[in-house]
Amino acid sequence: MINELIGRVFATRDITHRAHWRTMSFSEHMALGIFYLALIEQIDAIVEAHQGFSTLVEPSIILATDPPDLIGWLKSEADWIEANRDIISVGSNAVANLIDSLSSSYLTTIYKLERLK
Repeated sequence: MINELIGRVFATRDITHRAHWRTMSFSEHMALGIFYLALIEQIDAIVEAHQGFSTLVEPSIILATDPPDLIGWLKSEADWIEANRDIISVGSNAVANLIDSLSSSYLTTIYKLERLK
C-alpha cells in the first residue's frame, strides 16, 4: 500500500505543478506552488520512516493525467490517503503521524483553492 501512496503522491505533484503553471490566479499559483514543493519532502519522510520500521519499498508508477476538476480530484486523493492511513503505517505511530501531516497539506491546499481567491 505504501507503493501506491508513493505513486499517487508523485502523480499529484505532477498534476498540481502543471496547474500551478497554467493558473491565472495569483493565490492559486502560490497555494499550488507551496503544495507541490512540500509533497516531495513529505513523501520522502514517510518512505524513510516506513523503511526504518518495515521493509524497503518499490514505488508504483502512476501516469498523471490532468483531471477536469482539480479540487474534486484533490479531495478524492485526500480521502484515499485517510482511508488507507492505518494500512500504510503498518502499526507505526511515527509513520501514521507523517501521513497525517501529508493529509493536512492536501486539506489546507483544498481550503486555499476553494476559499482564498
